[in-house]
Amino acid sequence: MNAPLWVRTRFTALVLGALLFINLLLFVSNEATVANTLARLPQPIATLIAGIVGLGTIAWQTRRGFQNLIASQEHRAELDRAARLHQAELTDLQSEKQSDRQRRTLAAAIHAELIALLPQVHNTQQYLLLQQHIFLEMAKIDKDKKTDFRLPQFRTTVFESALPNIGMLGPSTAGDVISVYSLLRLNMDPPVIKDSPVQFLASLVESLTKTYSNLGGEIVHVGSRLTHVQFGTADPGTLYDFRKQRDGAGEAEASGT
Repeated sequence: MNAPLWVRTRFTALVLGALLFINLLLFVSNEATVANTLARLPQPIATLIAGIVGLGTIAWQTRRGFQNLIASQEHRAELDRAARLHQAELTDLQSEKQSDRQRRTLAAAIHAELIALLPQVHNTQQYLLLQQHIFLEMAKIDKDKKTDFRLPQFRTTVFESALPNIGMLGPSTAGDVISVYSLLRLNMDPPVIKDSPVQFLASLVESLTKTYSNLGGEIVHVGSRLTHVQFGTADPGTLYDFRKQRDGAGEAEASGT
């Protein structure tokens, strides 16, 4: 249990001495009131008692003032600390919102380019089917005939500019985007295969046709994943699972089950 504040001051002994002295005077005095008793004290003793009491009062007030000042400083420090924490939380929240906005913008830009590339992939597939038929007919006429073939190419400007920040989409979605674009960016230098047998070119075109036939569905699937990033819709799953399910369905259909 803490002692009273006036007991814990450095002037405790002086104050107690003054109080005991006054009590002693009251005990031995024949006067009726304290005022009369104090009035009969010699001037030096009365001055000493008044000084001791006044000094004790000043010491108590000074101590109380310092305690209030320390409490005020501690309260101010607590308020400053709370303000800094709140500001840090606001800064983190603002940074998180900005990162989320950049991620959504990146997903929207890539999604838009994939949508624009989708009809080009379909047209390329039709072109390859026609080209394969032409090469096969040419081989029937002359199996040793040679000719040139220009490989299909797609412009992927948005993807190339966004590639340094592709990680913002998350490892899973970013990996699927890169996987699809790796098929769209099959660039060869030079892009023309020259003076090659038509039978070889027919086989090459057949492989490319199958690749682009599957690519359309993969673009749609990755587009759905990008929609998930933009708007929080359901994630359709990884491209690996999509390919596995597609290939399994194709094998089952081929076997007639």
